[in-house]
Amino acid sequence: NAAELRSFFQTQGVLTQSTVDSELFLHLISHSKRKSQLDQIFDAMTQAEGAFSVIILTDNHLVAVRDPNGFRPLCLGKLVGRGPNGTDGYVVASETCALDLCKAEYVRDVEPGEMIIIDKKTVELGTFSTFKLPSKFGTSQCIFEYVYFARPDSQIFGDFVPKVRRE
Repeated sequence: NAAELRSFFQTQGVLTQSTVDSELFLHLISHSKRKSQLDQIFDAMTQAEGAFSVIILTDNHLVAVRDPNGFRPLCLGKLVGRGPNGTDGYVVASETCALDLCKAEYVRDVEPGEMIIIDKKTVELGTFSTFKLPSKFGTSQCIFEYVYFARPDSQIFGDFVPKVRRE
């Protein structure tokens, strides 16, 4: 619904600086009536429709969100012992091969419609706060991720890319 959102913001007098859809997320967050920053991000994500995986860095949180349909992949990795004071650090990426490059262990996929909060508590205790976006439709994964976008050394949607390409 990027075109609808862009049109809405233009009628409200909001100036957009680009044609990039990510800018719309920033406007949705900044126009949210919610009080806390995390609630504003959640509110913004519930208004977006379509395929997206978003990572937002705030002063105190790393927020990872996958669209409710699960159309785009997003995975979570752990940097064992590489956080503050020898704790574990965490990373988020669209493909597992990115985790390999920074020597992170694959933890799991971000679930469709899931918003994961990584913060100081996560680093200290290894636990995440998660929220679930409302879903209007079932899960549907983009076949082009396997065919065109994903590197052959990646695992997306729970399967290894070469295996799916062969099948």
